[in-house]
Amino acid sequence: MTHSKNTIIAGLAVLLAGCAASTWETARLSPTEIIALKKVEQKPDLEETLLKQAEQSQTLILGEFHDVDADDYFAGDLLAKLKTRGYHTLGVELDYKYQPTIDQFLAGEINDEQLSKEIYMAGNGFLYLLQKAKEAGIKVYAIDSHDCYEGPDEIKGKVVNRDAQIFHRLEKKVFLDDTEAKVILFYVCLKFKGMS
Repeated sequence: MTHSKNTIIAGLAVLLAGCAASTWETARLSPTEIIALKKVEQKPDLEETLLKQAEQSQTLILGEFHDVDADDYFAGDLLAKLKTRGYHTLGVELDYKYQPTIDQFLAGEINDEQLSKEIYMAGNGFLYLLQKAKEAGIKVYAIDSHDCYEGPDEIKGKVVNRDAQIFHRLEKKVFLDDTEAKVILFYVCLKFKGMS
């Protein structure tokens, strides 16, 4: 079997699984090419559907997978449109101890390189997301905490404690001042991975 035949068969298998390209193929693409590819893979009306739901909701959760920059690019591209629908706050899955670093970046006090040195997961996608939030005038809060992983149940305790702490952090930072505030959450929510 030739290399091109293997590639076609592998591509077909991935396509049948619901994806248009494998990780190997997307690793060679630029961020702009990844965004274009991901938009083609999605239902054409996905963005429109999300924006319609956002108009009717106070909180919009955009799920993400770590190290998949396309998730950050997709969310980043939505921020300006969400701002026009009343969303002024973005909560990201990043330990709250990094809030001063995020604030410095958004204020223009540090650059991309300095942010990447301070924050372990500040890859191209995350930098893009923060830049788009800055351009849209959306406040960004680090809402995660690694000190919440305690509980009698190794899995469920983590999920419950983590989600409760995320809510309390948002409550203090956002909802106490404005109970009607609209918030975008961008994180992996373990409850949505088949856990109850």
